[in-house]
Amino acid sequence: MYVQREVFGDEVKALSRELSVGKSSQIYKLDPFLDSEDGLLKVGGRIRRSDIPQSAKHPILLPKKHHATTLLIRHEHELLAHSGRNHVLSNLRLKYWIIKANATVRNVLFHCVTCRKLKEPALSQKMADLPADRLELSPPFSNVGIDLFGPYYTKEGRKELKRFVEIYGKISSNTVRIQIVPHASSHAFVQEMSIVYPLKWGVQSVLN
Repeated sequence: MYVQREVFGDEVKALSRELSVGKSSQIYKLDPFLDSEDGLLKVGGRIRRSDIPQSAKHPILLPKKHHATTLLIRHEHELLAHSGRNHVLSNLRLKYWIIKANATVRNVLFHCVTCRKLKEPALSQKMADLPADRLELSPPFSNVGIDLFGPYYTKEGRKELKRFVEIYGKISSNTVRIQIVPHASSHAFVQEMSIVYPLKWGVQSVLN
């Protein structure tokens, strides 16, 4: 009540004399009225017959730039475990109507120390120099890392088959090749490897 009479003094005086609020007032479009029960300035509207609580039908009007408004937003923000702007706004509007609430809540949350600490990106160290294997000029897939993973189930006609996957990663770049392996056996592994590395390259030299 103190905040409303400090900021909306002219509107409160007009409504207490049963006069209408001037069109130049910032709350004119909100159809404000003085509640006869508690003497607070509240938002009017056309939803008096709705089944929602009285506090949500006619929320209490509050200014955007006032210390009491800032404290109220901070309190609600902390009760909601430092939730985002939309969550804080939706809970505030169950009882209060803050002028230009969207920008006001955003400004308060922007200066929240706890939120700024939580949202701060993690520090990253400068990466070391690349090893010589990553920098030497060589034919594609001459130096690779090989792995086998799976199984994955595929369909061939009406059959459901179990398949594994070979993955080849080139050391000197981020190039990757994937090859399907029918069985998780050494023979199938070497056989599929010979497709990637032709026999003239020497599969044994690759395995070594």
